[in-house]
Amino acid sequence: MAVATFQQLKDRLHDPVAGAQFAAAFADGYFAVAFAATPKSEVDQLVFDALVKVKIIDPDGPVYTIARVLKVTPAKARSMLFQHQLRNDDSDLDQAVLRTLSQAKFSVDDKRLSFGVESPLIRSAIEARLKTVGVFSDISLSGEILRVPTNQLGTFVRAFMSGERAEALSKKLKGVANDKGFVDALNKFGKDVAADLAKDATKEVAQEALGSLLGWIAEAASGGVGVGELADVVSNYLPQG
Repeated sequence: MAVATFQQLKDRLHDPVAGAQFAAAFADGYFAVAFAATPKSEVDQLVFDALVKVKIIDPDGPVYTIARVLKVTPAKARSMLFQHQLRNDDSDLDQAVLRTLSQAKFSVDDKRLSFGVESPLIRSAIEARLKTVGVFSDISLSGEILRVPTNQLGTFVRAFMSGERAEALSKKLKGVANDKGFVDALNKFGKDVAADLAKDATKEVAQEALGSLLGWIAEAASGGVGVGELADVVSNYLPQG
């Protein structure tokens, strides 16, 4: 279990088993090159990587917690986390983006869906894709907040799905048989949900529908055709076949 304070970090490293595991993990990296050839910044990174490897630090936890544990600034913690993710993450980044968004806390008004995206790797992946595709003039990533216009939800999601997975997802959406229809259906979903969010009587239902759909999309992105059915509340917003 990951620690939450600097004192807990020291206590864990005093444990014979945890201490030995950390020492071995650090030595593997440090002695991969000639002795004293590693610059201080890289030694710091090796320490960070070793702490993650032995599960003393949780790389998926809040950046503030990592900073507190190591007694460094959030900027320093974020930098080391980014380096760790770049060197050790071999997962499908597009899947990771959709998975992260499905699990992130979000807020929504009548125009925009806002996500908190703390992982520096995921933020960089989103930013790079937005620049590569070049069609999201209204979608912004400022600091840790990603804002997507509700009526562009499908356009955004499609940018992070392969053609095969998008086709599989299209078949699951009732009455939608092609990629263009898939995008249009989700764009319409976002627009309709936004309208319902503006009404007190339907706000709670619309919020639930949005959360359910995001989770379902992430499942589809990871599992292909073997995804579960949409919740009934979500289906109410989609074309009926």
